[in-house]
Amino acid sequence: MAFPPALPLELLRPILSHFTETQSLLRLCHVSRSFHHDAQRVLYADVALRSEDVALFCRTLTESPALAQCVRRLSIQLSNMFADMDELAQCMRSLLQLRALEISATQPHPWEKHTATLPETMLTTPWTHSRAIHILSGCSFRLKVLASVFRMANADFTAFLEQQSEIEELVSFDTTGDVVMLAEEMLPNLREFWGAVTRLEFRTEPGREKRVFRDRRMDIEVLRSPRGILDTRSL
Repeated sequence: MAFPPALPLELLRPILSHFTETQSLLRLCHVSRSFHHDAQRVLYADVALRSEDVALFCRTLTESPALAQCVRRLSIQLSNMFADMDELAQCMRSLLQLRALEISATQPHPWEKHTATLPETMLTTPWTHSRAIHILSGCSFRLKVLASVFRMANADFTAFLEQQSEIEELVSFDTTGDVVMLAEEMLPNLREFWGAVTRLEFRTEPGREKRVFRDRRMDIEVLRSPRGILDTRSL
């Protein structure tokens, strides 16, 4: 029995790029070796994890380091019960091609302040990991989009932002402070800031023009979506 010739990669890859559902991509991984390789690259380009998925994801990248270079968008929701911060930190350092990152609390988001104006269903206990910014320590990726529940005024978070000069969109789920002041030279490419409560300002020397960027308040419905802010963002 004669088998049809293999589909050229220049045709296969554009076709696979139209598959977005995880289950469809997983099935394609079992079609053939060529499908497996390229479907896997698409599958790992855009990853959404909950706490219970993180350990398996980290182990997979440890066993197949090439997959780490495929990850360009990553969304992680961490519950208060999550305990594998060191393993996650090591994994994050391998994601050299990451361009969009969201780290949030398991829904509902951990509103800690200004709760009088928020629906009762959005209230919960404070997020245990609000100071676990060390999971981003030593990471060399260059983000364009960053959404996080880390406290904007945290010195370690500010130090991380100092290394991320390519960020164009910054999103903060932080509700612990109204205004955060950053150095004038930080985030030179910032075009848009979304804040749940926090407002962002840059120090400006007298006589110099203030930094111009779009400052937006976050819609509660965005926070309730399965992928959070990354649902509305593309690279």
